[in-house]
Amino acid sequence: MLAADSAVTLRAGKRTKVFNTANKLHLLVEDAPVGVMVSGSPDLLQVPWETIIKLYRRERDGKVFPSLKRHADDLFKFIRERVGVYFPAEVQRDAIRARVESVYWKLQSLIEKWIKSAEKQQRPPLESIRAFTDTTVDDFCRDLRQYGFLDGWGPSEASVVRTEYESDFARTRDEVFDKRYLSAGTADLLISIAVDLIIRRHPFGEKSQVVVAGYGERELFPSLKVFHVHGVAMNRLLYAAAGGDAITHEARAWIGQFAQGGMVSTFMNGIDPVLRRHVDELVEAAFVGLPEAVLSAMPDLTDETHRGLGEILRWATSNLAEELGQGIVSYMLQYHARPVLETIALIPKEEIAQVAEALVNLISMKRRVMMMPETVGGPVDVAVITKGDGFVWVRRKHYFDPALNPRVIGKYSRDRGTKPTSNDRKELE
Repeated sequence: MLAADSAVTLRAGKRTKVFNTANKLHLLVEDAPVGVMVSGSPDLLQVPWETIIKLYRRERDGKVFPSLKRHADDLFKFIRERVGVYFPAEVQRDAIRARVESVYWKLQSLIEKWIKSAEKQQRPPLESIRAFTDTTVDDFCRDLRQYGFLDGWGPSEASVVRTEYESDFARTRDEVFDKRYLSAGTADLLISIAVDLIIRRHPFGEKSQVVVAGYGERELFPSLKVFHVHGVAMNRLLYAAAGGDAITHEARAWIGQFAQGGMVSTFMNGIDPVLRRHVDELVEAAFVGLPEAVLSAMPDLTDETHRGLGEILRWATSNLAEELGQGIVSYMLQYHARPVLETIALIPKEEIAQVAEALVNLISMKRRVMMMPETVGGPVDVAVITKGDGFVWVRRKHYFDPALNPRVIGKYSRDRGTKPTSNDRKELE
């Protein structure tokens, strides 16, 4: 079961615009029970994912594979083999520059904010500004290098990327930063940061999340694979597998959330995930300070007793905090998540479709009643994927009225080698 809203956020600098017309849910290939759902960026270097998927479908023309993994791998193989055709070199270069520039501006804004704060006291000397810039860039570089490499990329590719794009990175750096604030080491480190922004699976900048779900020809149970696609560089796709899940005899149901899924987590676990993290932080802070609070109430202790009792209290409070966290998780599983999953495993697919649609609408409603951009909204598309019936639309929007477009209906039927029927309007992709 796949369900997706229709909202897409378009950005131009600091300006944003939300449209509720995006198609995020697609059939992968004819005659195969496999679907694709896209969230995040709706296109790959200005080529809509909808177009890429339809080109793939036309090329493969009903080809099926024994496993869902093979379907997903073949989709990305198809894209990798055509990156040089679909994405011209200059388009690739522009996209790389834009990604690096956006991060550079974020770093520059931190520096400018610090300077303005320091100027409230007195004008900071150049040495102080340069020292703060060095620290800020170095800290960001360290954080960035905690992320792993994209699929097919590694340390050996770093020098190749640097050679290819260093002049672009240097020009962008000089346009964004004040040269007076950059030491030679920091100027070079900014180039290294730009390289890591290309080859690592980091959260900075826009990316597409692609979910491939359904059945392979030899599989009895459905599964899904998740991929994060960052872009294209040097005629190579920048992407990484981001996990997945599968239904088994033991795990008979699973509810996954992609992109903005906080409300789904609240529905499943009985508590908002942000609130849960805040509670954990408050509990941890309270337990950390408890031993010293107890010891300060007993000033007459000897130093040796003070140290011994302090160690015992810190050990005990640490265990209590851990037990409390485990107890909360156990409660959420027993009284919230597990009962929902047990019911989902038993109810008919028609009911599951309603649940999926309701969960998406729940997120949309929260966005609507809060002072925040409505980045989830519009009609909800829902598809059921079963082993026997394949990919079946339960609810689907069209950007056109099928009754006014018999030519499109006829073309769809001719492509399938069949005569037009009333069902063609529902099955149009």
